[in-house]
Amino acid sequence: MFAMNKKGQVGVGAVPGFVWALVQVGIFVGIGLLILAKFRDTSSNATVNTSIDTTIGAVDDIPTWLAILVVMIMAGIVVSLIQIFRSR
Repeated sequence: MFAMNKKGQVGVGAVPGFVWALVQVGIFVGIGLLILAKFRDTSSNATVNTSIDTTIGAVDDIPTWLAILVVMIMAGIVVSLIQIFRSR
């Protein structure tokens, strides 16, 4: 399943691609939210602030969905492992 080195440790290269994708999306969303918050704090234009607040509100749901996605992926892995062991 995971490639181990001679010491029995799992290397970073053994982490599945979907895990890296989730980490990258989480970092991207976090940095984006921080940048938008800084723009809102420095802007004095009401229209710009309203637009930024709307964008932050829309993007703010993504971390919740990431957690649900991780749980669903883990459940899929568990189900597939159970099926593998049952077929033996």
